[in-house]
Amino acid sequence: MAVYEQWGGKPKDVFTHGVGCNFCSHTGYAGRIGVYELLQVSPEMKQLIVDRASYDDIRTMAIDDGMRTLRDEAMRAIEEDITTLPEVVRSVYLG
Repeated sequence: MAVYEQWGGKPKDVFTHGVGCNFCSHTGYAGRIGVYELLQVSPEMKQLIVDRASYDDIRTMAIDDGMRTLRDEAMRAIEEDITTLPEVVRSVYLG
């Protein structure tokens, strides 16, 4: 829970936990979902890229323009019980 709270997860009392079976090799996961970060290139963003702006400047503008980060999307999937925190930690880099 400390990691979840540190990453900005909304208050949550109950977390989903995978049980496992022979079909999922006892992982508790069936199928896959994607966690994506999509950068829409506006004219202002294009200018930052052309000007070779820093990563931080580009990221700041992207978030200000409404981009949801990988962390945001992973936290949403946990909050909505689509996946579990251990699965996010194991499979998504949220550095």
